[in-house]
Parts: sequence; C-alpha cells; structure tokens
Amino acid sequence: MSAEEQLSTDVAFDGKIVRVRVDAVGLPGGREATREVVEHAASVVVVPVDADRNVLLVRQFRYPVGHSPLEAPAGGVETGESPDDSAQRELQEETGYASRDLLTLGGFWMSPGSCTEYMHAYLARELVPSQLNPRLGRKHHGRTGPGRARQEARPVGRDRGRPDSRRALHSHADAGWLSRSINAGGCPTNEGSEEEQT
Repeated sequence: MSAEEQLSTDVAFDGKIVRVRVDAVGLPGGREATREVVEHAASVVVVPVDADRNVLLVRQFRYPVGHSPLEAPAGGVETGESPDDSAQRELQEETGYASRDLLTLGGFWMSPGSCTEYMHAYLARELVPSQLNPRLGRKHHGRTGPGRARQEARPVGRDRGRPDSRRALHSHADAGWLSRSINAGGCPTNEGSEEEQT
C-alpha cells in the first residue's frame, strides 16, 4: 500500500500533554486530504499480579469521561526515562509496590488513526512494598504523585462480565486482555479463555 505524503502541516494546539497538528497529505492518484494528528509521548501499562493471584487495579477520576474507570496502573514515559523505568515508577506511584520480575509483553498503538501514542505493556510479578517519596511526586497526566488512585484487587480470570456505564473498564484494563496478558507471561488462569466460554 502506498504511503501518504505530507504536503504541509499546521499546529492547531500545543499543550502540556498533547500537541495537535493539521496536515495536508497527498494520496495515491494525485488527490489530497486533511489529517488531524494528536502527538502524544509514549506510555506504559503494567499488569501487577500478587502472590495470591490477584490483579491489582486502580480507580482514578477521569474528567473527560466524568467518572472513575477501573484501570491497570499506567502513565507516560517521562523525559530521560526508559519504558522499563517508567513501568516501575507508575507501579510504585499507583499501587505502592515494585516488581522483582518485570516482564515485557510488547506494546500497541493507542489510537493509530489519529494519535502517535505507543503504549508499552508489562506483567509485574514478585511484588514488594516500595513507596516513592511523596515529595518527589510530579504532576503527570492530570494527577499528582501517589495517593490519588484507589486500589482494587481482582482474582485472575474472574471479572469478565459486561461492564456497565458506571463500572466501565479503561481500554488498557479490559478483563479479557488482562487475562490473556497474564497467561502469556506464564501465570495461567484457572478458567478457560473468553472465546471458550462464549
């Protein structure tokens, strides 16, 4: 498939977290089109599994959606950090644990049709208490340091019902994805796959 060629670009918004640009692109065959692109730094998501085979998830109020979805610990990769370092930091900030066995699961584009954000995914095992110094807390992605997230432990492979509008899972905390991620990391669930149960 032929790539689209950027002909011109204009920055429509330049904020602290995102930058929005409007590009004119050339299409195969000589036609032109407009592309709206949200530039966003890379991010990480961590699936923490404790010794009792619970997945540690968090709830945080998210202004754009107006409620507190259930999420896996996640956040942006800050300047000078590697994704591995970011994963450990986010895990500590949001759950109060660090991981002695951090496994890379791969990654994915969050919304490739309009956004440049790439999310690196991790499985965190062998959890040990490890609070970051609150004085070192930094504002990132709309929250400040540790203490804003409310933690919930969910047994591996259990939370598969359809979420309602009040208890909806964030995209990176989808129950089926979490179970498959844990299974891929060598923590098999006690239940069959989502496909097998339908």
